[in-house]
Amino acid sequence: MQSGLLRCALAALVTAALAMACGEDKPQPQDTTPELEVELEEELEVEEDVQPDEVDIFDPFGDSDGDGLPDYLEDINGNGLVDVGETDPFNPDTDNDGLPDGLEDGNGNGFFDLGETDPLNGDTDGDGLLDGIEDSNLNGIQDEGETSPLEPDTDGDGIRDDIELNSELGLDPLNGDTDGDGLPDGLEDRNKNGAFEPEEGETHPAKADTDDDKLTDGCEDTNANGIVDDGETDPRKGDSDSDGLLDGDECIALPAGACPAFDNAGNCPTDPTKSDTDGDGLSDFTELTSDYGGGIRTDPRNPDTDGDNVPDGLEDFNQNGRYDPSLGELNPIDPMTDGMTPDGQRPQAQACVGNEAPPIAISPQADLQFAYPEALSASELAISGNIPPIVAAWTFDHASPAVQGFIISKRAGTAASNALQQEAIDAATIGGSSTFPRSFQLWDGSDARLSQYTISTSGNAIAQRNQLLARLLGVAESAISGLPPSTGGVSASKFELNVLTVYRSADQVLLVGALLPADSAPSDLQRVLSIKLTDGTGIARVADHFAINADGQAMKACNIFRVTELPIVDFLFVVDDTYSMEPYQTALINATNEIFSAVQSSFVSARWTIASTEAGEDGSYNGATSHCGVTSSAQGPAGMIWAQFTADYEAGFKCRVRDPLGNQS
Repeated sequence: MQSGLLRCALAALVTAALAMACGEDKPQPQDTTPELEVELEEELEVEEDVQPDEVDIFDPFGDSDGDGLPDYLEDINGNGLVDVGETDPFNPDTDNDGLPDGLEDGNGNGFFDLGETDPLNGDTDGDGLLDGIEDSNLNGIQDEGETSPLEPDTDGDGIRDDIELNSELGLDPLNGDTDGDGLPDGLEDRNKNGAFEPEEGETHPAKADTDDDKLTDGCEDTNANGIVDDGETDPRKGDSDSDGLLDGDECIALPAGACPAFDNAGNCPTDPTKSDTDGDGLSDFTELTSDYGGGIRTDPRNPDTDGDNVPDGLEDFNQNGRYDPSLGELNPIDPMTDGMTPDGQRPQAQACVGNEAPPIAISPQADLQFAYPEALSASELAISGNIPPIVAAWTFDHASPAVQGFIISKRAGTAASNALQQEAIDAATIGGSSTFPRSFQLWDGSDARLSQYTISTSGNAIAQRNQLLARLLGVAESAISGLPPSTGGVSASKFELNVLTVYRSADQVLLVGALLPADSAPSDLQRVLSIKLTDGTGIARVADHFAINADGQAMKACNIFRVTELPIVDFLFVVDDTYSMEPYQTALINATNEIFSAVQSSFVSARWTIASTEAGEDGSYNGATSHCGVTSSAQGPAGMIWAQFTADYEAGFKCRVRDPLGNQS
C-alpha cells in the first residue's frame, strides 16, 4: 500500500514535470497543499525502513521492454494500460511486424511522423507486406534489394509490391519495367493482378517481345499508352498489318535498345503498319515473293517499279506476283511490255462491259443506286424491329462460281466520323483477320475503305453471308425478310470476304461485301465478280443517272473502271468497234479531219485517248489476230487497252477505230 502510494505520487510528479516541459504554466506557490507535502514526507520515511530485497522499484524513464522508447512515452497517460494510440511498454514490437517500436518511432517522440513506419500498424503502406519483411535487415533504412515499407508500389509501376513478389511471372517490385521492353509493368498488366491475360488485351510484363515478332513491345507501342495508334504496330499481334510478314521481319536488325522507324526504308524495307507499303495494289508479301521474269520482283517501296506511270498492282491485274499475258496484264518490271508501246500509254481498263445498262438496285429513301453485274441475282431485304428508316439492303448471289454479295445502307451515328473508324467498328463484328486495307476517295468524293478478311469458319457460303449481314445490321436473322435460303450454297472450311466501306455522313454509311469460298484460291472469274461488286464504281445517289441516247434509252454503262490516274486526257473517245456499228465508225473516220481542225484552230492544248468497247472472246478484233502491224493478245477480264493519240492524227485515229490494240506509230 505504501509502495503504491509512492508510485502514484511519483507519477503525479512526472506528469507535472512533463507538463512544465511542454510549456504549461508553472504552479503558483499558493497552489501547493501543505497536507500533500506532509503525506509525501511520511510515505518517504516509511519506505526508508523497507529492506532492499522487498522494494518494488518503478522507473518512469526506464524502458521496460527494451524497445528504445521510455515507458512514459509508451503509456502516455500513465494509467498502466495499453490504450488506443499507445504502444505497449512491456512489448518491444507492439504491432508484431518484426521492427522494434523504438526503431519505427525514429525520432523517439511518441508520435507517428512522416517518414516513419507506424509502430501500431504492421503494414504501414498497406501493400500486403509486413514492415519487417520489407526492411529485412531491421535497420530502419531502405537498403539495396529492399522494398519500401512506406510505399505500397516501390518501383512506381502501378502494381503493388506484394503482387509483384507473389507473381508467378517473376515480376520485380524494384524495377518498374521487369522485362526492359520500355513499357511499365503496370501498363502491360492492365488489371495489375500479376498475371498475363492476353484475352484482356495485355502484353507480357516479364517478356520483352510478347508476340514473338522480333520487335520489343516498347518499339511497337512507341508512346507507351497501351493503344495501337497510327504508325504503331500491335505488340500483341505478330503480323500487325496481316500481310503475311512478321513485323520484325519487315525491318532490319538494329542495335539492342534501338527501335526502327517504320516509314524509313533504311530501317524497314517494308512498313509493318501497312500491308501495302507503297499503295500500288500489291501486298508487301506479294511483292517480296514476286517473280515477273528472271527472278526479278517489284519494289515494295516503289508503287511504279518500272517507271512507266502505271502502278504495279494495276499492271498485275490479279495481283498474284506473276506476269500473265493471257489476262491482258502488263509487266510491272518492263516499261514496254510488248516491246513497242510504252505501258504508260496503255493502262488497263475494263470499260462499258456489255451492250445493255446493268441492273440497278435502287432505294429513294436511302438515296442509293447500285449497279451490279447482271450475272448476279439480287434480292431486296426488309428489316423489322427498331431500325432507322435509312436502312436498305440487298443480297447478290452467283451459284457457279460461288460468290455471295450484299450491300447495306445504315446509320454511322456518333461512333465514327470517317470510313476508317467505321471499318474498325464493323471489323469487330465481322471477326476474322483483316488484310490489305486500302483507303481512297470514291468517285463522288465519299471517304472509302476496302479490306479483305479471312474467315476461318466452315459452313455454307449463303448461310455465312446471311449471318454476316445480320450481325452488320445489328439484328437477328429472323428480323430480315427476303434472305435467300441457305440451302444449296457451296460449303467450305474458310472464306474470303472483301468489304467496301463508304462513309457519306453520320446518317449513312454503305457496306458492300463479296464472300468467296477460300479452301483453294478463288478463280479469276470469282475475283472479277468480287471486284465489280466492291470497287465502288457502281454506287451512286438517286439523282445520278446513266447516259441516255436520243430516244431516252439507257446507253452502255461503264460501271466497272480499273484505271490509273495517268494518262490524264482532255478528250476520251469510246468507240463501239463491232461490225454492227460500221456505218457510225465510217462517219467518225470521215469526221476526223473536221474534229482535229476544230480543236487545233481553237488554240487549245489537248490530250487525246481512245478506248474500244468490244473484242473477240480471245481478245482479237472480230476474230482477226493482227492488224495495223501489231499482233493482238487476249485481254480476258482485264478488258481493253487505252492508247494515246500521237501526231499522225487522221491515219492513227482511223487505225485505232479499226483496231484499238493497233500500231501506235
